[in-house]
Amino acid sequence: MNIFQKRFIPNYLTFFRIALIPLYIFLFLRYFPDRLWISAVVFIAAGITDMLDGYIARRNGWVTNVGKLLDPLADKLIEISALVLLATKWGGGFVALAIVALLKEALMVLGAYMIVKKAKVYVMSLWFGKATTFILYIEVVAVSVFSASIPEKTRNIFSLVVMLCMFATFVMYYVSYRKSIRLALGEEQESAQDKTDPQSDRKETKTKQP
Repeated sequence: MNIFQKRFIPNYLTFFRIALIPLYIFLFLRYFPDRLWISAVVFIAAGITDMLDGYIARRNGWVTNVGKLLDPLADKLIEISALVLLATKWGGGFVALAIVALLKEALMVLGAYMIVKKAKVYVMSLWFGKATTFILYIEVVAVSVFSASIPEKTRNIFSLVVMLCMFATFVMYYVSYRKSIRLALGEEQESAQDKTDPQSDRKETKTKQP
């Protein structure tokens, strides 16, 4: 199979975003705390590729199963990387935020795996998940660019807001996961019933008779 096709462009952007993660970590550690804006540029670039790959995939119908898995994985990796770095350097609310984010992502990965295993359905990122990611990006960029002028109390309040958004996102994803499983399993049961129920065939033949 030729992997150099236009329909794989969103996947290439996702791979590029994953490749930016070690660069972001290096620049964060190298320029902390005075010139964190340098690492913030890489973080923003990762966010731009996140928007681009989703837009291109949906606009052109280039959504693939690989993309469905890699896109949210890339988001999770760079988010966790940023939060762990902020927690280790500044502590405070970032520690709680990093722990909440790790628990949330672990539970969501487990839920997505259960859906794939039970219902054979790949879970895509939904709008409320993207909204929470956007809010998190704002916090990370703001703290990185204006680190010297943002008081610790303000950082903690912002972290609390992001944690509440993460909790709301987790609840909405949980509801969405349950609905996806019910729909997929219900369709399978109906299909199996149609194949094994002879009365359905009789009804169809009767309706076709003049």
